[in-house]
Amino acid sequence: MLSSLKRSTSSSKTTPSVPDLATSGTGASFNKRPAMFASAALAVVIGLTGFAAVPAQAAPATAASSAVKTAISTALEEVVAPPGGSKTISLGSVPANATAVQLTITGAGAWRDTEVKASISPNGAQKTIFTAKLNEKPSTTVTLPLQAGHDGKLTLASTQASVRLKTTITGFTVPTATAATATASTTGALATVVVPPSGQKTMSLGNIPAGATSVKLTITGKGAWRDTAVKASIGPDGRQLAVFTASLDQKPTATITLPLHAGHNGKLTLTSSQASVELKTTVVSFGSSPAPAPAPAPAPTKAPAATTAPAATGTPGKGNTGVPAGTQLKVHNGDLNISTAGTVIDGLDIRGLVKISAPNVTIKNSIIRGKALSGVAPLINNLGGQPGLKIVDTELFPSVASPYAMGIYGYNFTATRVNIHGVIDSIHLTGGNVSIDKSWLHDNLHYTSDPNHNGTPSHDDSIQIQVGSNISITNSSISGAFNSGVQITQDRGKVSNFTFTGNYANGGGCTVNIAEKTYGPVQGVKIADNTFGRDTKHADCAVIAPTTTPVSAARNFYVPDMAPVAVRKG
Repeated sequence: MLSSLKRSTSSSKTTPSVPDLATSGTGASFNKRPAMFASAALAVVIGLTGFAAVPAQAAPATAASSAVKTAISTALEEVVAPPGGSKTISLGSVPANATAVQLTITGAGAWRDTEVKASISPNGAQKTIFTAKLNEKPSTTVTLPLQAGHDGKLTLASTQASVRLKTTITGFTVPTATAATATASTTGALATVVVPPSGQKTMSLGNIPAGATSVKLTITGKGAWRDTAVKASIGPDGRQLAVFTASLDQKPTATITLPLHAGHNGKLTLTSSQASVELKTTVVSFGSSPAPAPAPAPAPTKAPAATTAPAATGTPGKGNTGVPAGTQLKVHNGDLNISTAGTVIDGLDIRGLVKISAPNVTIKNSIIRGKALSGVAPLINNLGGQPGLKIVDTELFPSVASPYAMGIYGYNFTATRVNIHGVIDSIHLTGGNVSIDKSWLHDNLHYTSDPNHNGTPSHDDSIQIQVGSNISITNSSISGAFNSGVQITQDRGKVSNFTFTGNYANGGGCTVNIAEKTYGPVQGVKIADNTFGRDTKHADCAVIAPTTTPVSAARNFYVPDMAPVAVRKG
């Protein structure tokens, strides 16, 4: 148990009252300088120039004599990998039996020396591509092996600066020989597993024949204490198929056929919705059919010019959060108390604090800088929980560094493509109905002697949740907090229906830290499809939760090595 990570009520951060927000004062003087870090984008362009492949038959023909190259030009998803982290993208349709992939990589825009590395996930060895430097545009061609069990995805990592990645497939090589039908395959009983409520178990299918396109399984269940839906998939990206509903005192059985998609990892995942259930699986047979010749992928359709701020693509960062480039801002000196329903704040440079005193307020395309403070105060205050607050394409960054400076306080709001930095807590929730999407929370302030904590270090979090239900954090980049990336404290009451998906998160004692305190288990916690860094004070501590809080966790990985994340019990 990592008791050091659980806050006591006495150590909780102070929530400012409404009068605090109207109080200005001179900034206090501190001997300790706040820790602030810069980041900038490194532009990297990748061209996929070919796949190397071995013959499907055992004849000793060379790859050159038994392979055919198909020229294509397909742009893949453009992504941004964070500093000290990575981004994983699909290579698309990888030819069967391909053993290597050739990539052309070009870098630009590095603000400091940073190594760029590449690997094929989930277990491919990293290979250094080049060191990108300020004002230089290095370029190289690299060949990466496609090991058995690869998932058809490319992982690119950068050591010191954020990396913008653009990938283009220009061709591949596939064998011309027809794949031989394998006869040596594993059939029979697999390991018997007990799948927990709202959980999953994964097991290997064993030796899968070359060219197999499906697997036929018989699954039998028992021991369910209530009705629970059982589903199966071939991971990591296979679609779930319903098997049966297991009920009390029944032993259902079903035979199903699951497709083996290109890039599958040879593993079966079984899930249960409501109750633990014991499942026994038997591999009946494998099906196969000749793989069709790969057709050139269609050229991507060019998107029409945007008439509003474009949606963020890739990992949120400098180029796709905050005020859109080219926006003209009008300076507003002083605090804003928004008291008219439906007010839209657009294109302001606010040199003060913002208080929300009316419903359905929108703040967009703006920057909020705050002022000198003498007590704890957020840059945006919705402590009254006014409904319908939207914060879009906006940056929060205090012009005066202070241990009293916070980001957004309150509840009943959405934050989209928001860039928050230079504060103690980026977002502090005192209620529910909150959605944070495609946002960049980074580079928190931290003091070794914080007046809010009796001279002890700051308890800075990217997101702290005191109470509330229906809280989602999606598709965001969260790093740079000393205490936690996400801290659920239940200081004021129960937290429930918390979703954390599609994010990159790093830092803190443990990056996601769930505490129950006196309110019991946190219900409805889903943490899935995220990548985590390893810069935590406790080794391999991406997520920590009490054993009494059920966490629905799936497909969470560390970067850059793509090792699976396990929920640590605290």
